[in-house]
Amino acid sequence: MPDIAGLEHTKPTSLQAIADKAKAKRTHRFGNLYRELNEVLFTDSWRRLNKSAAAGVDRVKARDYEKDLQHNIIAVVNKLKQKRYRTKLVKRHYIPKSNGKLRPLGLPALEDKLVQTAASQLLEAIYEQDFLPNSFGYRPMTGAKEAVKSLTFNLQYNGYGYMVEADIKGFFNHLVRRARCGNSARRDLCRGGQVTGRSMAAKFSEREIWDYF
Repeated sequence: MPDIAGLEHTKPTSLQAIADKAKAKRTHRFGNLYRELNEVLFTDSWRRLNKSAAAGVDRVKARDYEKDLQHNIIAVVNKLKQKRYRTKLVKRHYIPKSNGKLRPLGLPALEDKLVQTAASQLLEAIYEQDFLPNSFGYRPMTGAKEAVKSLTFNLQYNGYGYMVEADIKGFFNHLVRRARCGNSARRDLCRGGQVTGRSMAAKFSEREIWDYF
């Protein structure tokens, strides 16, 4: 998932229309959403990116990309429309865990993060309408704090006598991508799904030492 800041921004008009249709028609299958990956969406996605995040393998930082932002956005949109867009290697970085092990992180190239953010906004407009209220993971405007509040309320007022804490080891490393894309097909029949598929299948660069961040 890309680094995102400023979630208070409202959706572009086209995304709101898609969200409204997805909410009104739960079984509707969207087609030709690829055209929504346009300059307006990418400009909005740029505002949401965490500009202070570490650079990827391309060494491009936000302040440099922003110097010619309009041209860069038009270029990446054209590459997507012409099916010439290819994800770069994802820089692998390890951080220590409390148990002494290392947690692997993936640092995508800046433009890949921009594409991921645009694609995630498009898919979010559709699939947010399908999530249950008690689903708190990796969704906008919700997270661990909201999960704890819900848990506290249910334990206090709904008569639950115990709770179970569980963690799936290496979930994203073992995610079956084909099954994930199969679930997406229930709503989304467009070629835009190929963009997220390429991002999910991006390879890692495992260099031991990096001379930039």
